[in-house]
Amino acid sequence: MSYKIVADTAANLTQKFTKENNITVIPLSYHTTAGDVVGSFDENCDYRDFYDKLRSGMTATTSQINPELYISYFEPIIEKGDDILYIAISSGISGCISSAKIAAEELKSKYPDRKIIIVDSRGASLGIFLPIFKAVRNKNAGIDIYENAKLINELVPRIMQVFTVGDLMHLRRGGRVSGATAIIGKALGIKPLLKGDSNGKIVVCGKIRGRRKVIEELKNKYATLSKNINDLPVCISHCDCRADAEMLENMIKQVNPKAQIITLVHEPVTAIHLGPDSLALYFEGDINVREH
Repeated sequence: MSYKIVADTAANLTQKFTKENNITVIPLSYHTTAGDVVGSFDENCDYRDFYDKLRSGMTATTSQINPELYISYFEPIIEKGDDILYIAISSGISGCISSAKIAAEELKSKYPDRKIIIVDSRGASLGIFLPIFKAVRNKNAGIDIYENAKLINELVPRIMQVFTVGDLMHLRRGGRVSGATAIIGKALGIKPLLKGDSNGKIVVCGKIRGRRKVIEELKNKYATLSKNINDLPVCISHCDCRADAEMLENMIKQVNPKAQIITLVHEPVTAIHLGPDSLALYFEGDINVREH
């Protein structure tokens, strides 16, 4: 039975990739003081204006996809006779997957012969892209929806997501650090190292003084935890700090010259919670990589 891979805009998928692989992308939205904006990602846009507005104090909030919107995207696919493999934004940072499950149950009663399989990526941005990249490869190799979902669920714990931010105050607004920690950290130039844990939640895994040193620590995480696995690309996302992303690219190449590196500006919806100058690294490690 044929099936379609579905994602949401938090996956940071380029329009070229989605078109080439016939992927449906469901939009998350965010609200700013400038008005509501659909969080569609355009790889041809550098989003400098968006990040400059955040630097200037623009406030922004996000909202999860509701069941009705999921149904409006799922149902046309099912009506055409395709099943759905949806690889979703982490349940550790968003309630979207709960809405997707409600939508799937509602459609199940109407289309009992169709399948909607939902995989929790336990990631964001390129941490979702990597499982999707693998799912596309599996699908193109003729792997059915059930086996593909199984393989992606096995891959998810092996995707390491480690990052730093430019300003601790954005994490403070999201409740990731206390107000005192944010103020003192900013004054002392302390840069947090964060990761997505085994449940897809964001946790602090280090505190380093100085931007250069924290970028070096991102590289060190890759050097010690990736085991130079080359099955999947190494991915970097940045929130309008291209020079830092290029520095990290060069460091990764020194560790593993064979690494295929994909670097993209971080899509707006999840970037709101990180803030400008955030820098993230995503790669495949072993089964326990998220515990390090």
